[in-house]
Amino acid sequence: MARKITFMQAINEALAEEMRRDPSVFILGEDVRVSPFGQTAGLVKEFGEERVLNTPIAENAITGAAIGAALNGMRPVLELMFSDFTMLAMDEICNHLGQWGYITGGQYRLPVTIRTAVGAGLRMGYGHSQSLESQLVQAPGLILVEPSTPYDVKGLLKSAIRSDDPVVIFEHPIVTFVVVVDHSQEANCRVNSQHPAEFPDGRAGGNFQVKGDFPETREIGVIAF
Repeated sequence: MARKITFMQAINEALAEEMRRDPSVFILGEDVRVSPFGQTAGLVKEFGEERVLNTPIAENAITGAAIGAALNGMRPVLELMFSDFTMLAMDEICNHLGQWGYITGGQYRLPVTIRTAVGAGLRMGYGHSQSLESQLVQAPGLILVEPSTPYDVKGLLKSAIRSDDPVVIFEHPIVTFVVVVDHSQEANCRVNSQHPAEFPDGRAGGNFQVKGDFPETREIGVIAF
């Protein structure tokens, strides 16, 4: 049976489930314990301050800390509150996070997941509303995803955390914060409770692959630069 949950609840559930499953998973970012927007709400109460880390406002430094943790066997989930802030960490993201596996010949893997908000629509100001996916599309070694439904974000986030490669998840504030109540959009608020960890291509918690047998869908995304 399907159940109705919001995009934000799907993110929170995915994080909690992966932290319960794997003790090497932890969250770091600015105000993640307080969770002003709700995605990490309640996690510090269950998992403690050692696994939900508030960081300074220093995106380049905290991205480097996530990389160091991954090199030492951890699976960090880094929250960069807005994609605008990724510009402050481009050296770490593009020159180190995305390429370390290649320059070491696969000897080191970097299982880092970065979550960040992207796009306008909620009047958050010029420094919090840009769509900067194109800046990271051009960087080798990064897996980029931008889910649009609760089902997709839960599956993609869980798969990202389990992946041995770095993944950046873009979360648009419209789908994150605006609850859809239109009956015609009801399917966008559903998660398959029998297979909550399913990646949308059908492989639960598997590695991301470019090729695969994807189910039929009524949605199509076009990216143009």
